[in-house]
Amino acid sequence: KSAGKDSVTVVVNSLSAGFTQNVTSGFTPLTIEFENTSINATKYFWNLGDNKTSIEKNPLVTYEKEGIYTAYLIAFNGPCTDTVYSAIIDVKNSSSVEIPNIFTPNDDGKNDFFNINSKGLKTLDAKIFNRWGELIYEWQTLNEGWSGKTMAGTDVLDGVYFYVINAIGNDAVPYKYQGAVNLIR
Repeated sequence: KSAGKDSVTVVVNSLSAGFTQNVTSGFTPLTIEFENTSINATKYFWNLGDNKTSIEKNPLVTYEKEGIYTAYLIAFNGPCTDTVYSAIIDVKNSSSVEIPNIFTPNDDGKNDFFNINSKGLKTLDAKIFNRWGELIYEWQTLNEGWSGKTMAGTDVLDGVYFYVINAIGNDAVPYKYQGAVNLIR
């Protein structure tokens, strides 16, 4: 009699982590749908940036803060793991504009400028007029404001002045404001 030989077949399921996301950039609050495309995975761990993690198969995540984040997925099958990183997620602030109605340019270091409080603006055009409709000051930069002086550098008197402000946010939202500001020294 001849001795028989047993054969053993080992089947290894190849583990492969993968995912897609519906967007890679946008404005706050930015919600991203992550779709897990992993092959032969049984458990998942996501690090989604901004101190967010998940063990869901397909997480839905909202980014509330401006920043640049990298998401990654670790796929598990028993003792085997595979990791995949995403493209960079770029979250920008939505635009907003707030305009004060009074300022006190008396050089005390408090409220000395008529500043447009804004975030996420791409362009800004501001004009200041006196009560006769004469243009007395203007600026087109985001970090500038009005100090209570004319374009020639002369202090204006206490009183009510009028502004016309046009701006465009990084999110393409247009802003058009007209109103009054009270100047008290």
